Amino acid sequence: YVVVRFTARGNEVLRQLCHTDVQKEVWRFPSYEFIIRNGSLSVAQVRTWRPSYVNAILIASRGVRQPAPCNNITHSVFFKNIRLPGFWDGCCAGCKWKDHGARCAYASKGEVKYQPASIAALPRAIIEKLKD
Repeated sequence: YVVVRFTARGNEVLRQLCHTDVQKEVWRFPSYEFIIRNGSLSVAQVRTWRPSYVNAILIASRGVRQPAPCNNITHSVFFKNIRLPGFWDGCCAGCKWKDHGARCAYASKGEVKYQPASIAALPRAIIEKLKD
């Protein structure tokens, strides 16, 4: 497994991949590190701009970890079950990656949209050091 932490540049590239209002709204949420299976996600895949890939990365990097596993086999890319209640019908990042949101154990239409306590990003760890 690999821990993914967005640098300022990486987060900006992700912003450029966001085309819908929902993607742009979620992109503004604080970004956190997430875990993927080694070799399961490539830059080439993300650069296809496939909406399900962009949405899954947004869910994984900005969502809420769930204590119980999804009933769908979602560990092919993401290690933990992470979702954003009220966005993309509440499915987890793994189901969204495959565009199988309707099959997700967490899928729930009409949920109240998740809102982080603060929109200002607070990193969990030092991501990069800036030089003058």
